[in-house]
Amino acid sequence: MSSAGRALRRPRTPATASGIIKPLLGVVIAAGILYVAVEAAGGRNLLDEGLRAVGGADIGTALTSIGLTMSTVSGDLEIREYCRSEHSNELAWHFRNQTVDVPFYTACPGSGWLERFHELAPSAPLMVVDIGCNKGYSSAHVFSLWAPELGFAPNTLRTKRPEVPCGTCADCNEQVKSTVKKHSAPLTLFCVEPSMRNFAHLILTRDAFFPPTSPPDLQWYIVNAAVSNVTGVSHFPRGCVDELCSLQGNSDGTRPRDFDYVPLTTLDALVKDYAIPAIDILKIDTEGFDATVILGSMEVLARGRVSLLTFEYHEVGVWREYALRDVVEKLDGLDYVCYFDSKQTLSRMTSCWDPAYEYYNWSNVVCVKRTHFMYAELEAMSSRFERHRAEYFAGKRAAGQGKEPTVQDAASP
Repeated sequence: MSSAGRALRRPRTPATASGIIKPLLGVVIAAGILYVAVEAAGGRNLLDEGLRAVGGADIGTALTSIGLTMSTVSGDLEIREYCRSEHSNELAWHFRNQTVDVPFYTACPGSGWLERFHELAPSAPLMVVDIGCNKGYSSAHVFSLWAPELGFAPNTLRTKRPEVPCGTCADCNEQVKSTVKKHSAPLTLFCVEPSMRNFAHLILTRDAFFPPTSPPDLQWYIVNAAVSNVTGVSHFPRGCVDELCSLQGNSDGTRPRDFDYVPLTTLDALVKDYAIPAIDILKIDTEGFDATVILGSMEVLARGRVSLLTFEYHEVGVWREYALRDVVEKLDGLDYVCYFDSKQTLSRMTSCWDPAYEYYNWSNVVCVKRTHFMYAELEAMSSRFERHRAEYFAGKRAAGQGKEPTVQDAASP
């Protein structure tokens, strides 16, 4: 494993509290508050690591106990960056119950956050990178929202190209309603797919929906490559017919006899090769290699050049080696907040972690840059907002039903 691969570790058992926890707690909190003035994410991580080292309470509880909060103002919300421990436990319990009660709760999530992004920015230029483009349904969803005049939508893709399989989540039946009649700004989407079989289908799909007369500011670039945390050449199953083939081999985990050599790259390299200035939406679906793709995106993410990021999490591929908590915390250090995506509400993990989230089941995660306007939107879609609105004590939307929450409301247990 590369040095980059060793950067993420499975969580260790926290140390137990000792008799010197209170003075150490004060020092840790003071140091974190001082550091956070210089670097918000670094301050959060300093507090977190320090409290763990002395076996202290969670940061939200520790800060509240001395009358302090760490929050981010986004839109009309002031968002506490740390859940209280009792809230974290309760929200995780709610999440796990939903995964049992609702089939494919996080495996086949809704698209509420994407549609909300479209509603708020229907005429803004858009750059999307779709890693693990597969059959093109995710790409079709984006074009159907921002450029409906193309007629390129999940349900029409199968209508025009009946030989393309429907998709595990019945993607071909999805009907998308756009708020615009036609696009009013450039839309560029890079569709990156390692399977030669899928690549051939994608070329035919592009030809069907993007004739020579299509608007020149609507571009769907098809790139035949695999993406990870290293560059070079790799092999990929030649006869891949489902959505589960990966760099590891066939969907049953066996190494294929017949394979194609494909270019292996990183997102950092891809952005440089294609001169991509910034990415509004980065989608990663690499059947178990999402963590390594994220590791190969550190430069782009550290520079804040990605606004929204979505990836898969489960027990396949390198997820057997990586902990979701470590990935979420690494992204938190780069100022991204992550949620489990689902058919209903989002479930915030960043600074609201509970061991129940490390459940190695087929799931989707969506993350947003704290400085992006969509942070408030995703937070408002979360179960935390739904169940604990008093934690959002600055803004009209936080009030919901009843009186406007106040600082006193938010500070009370």
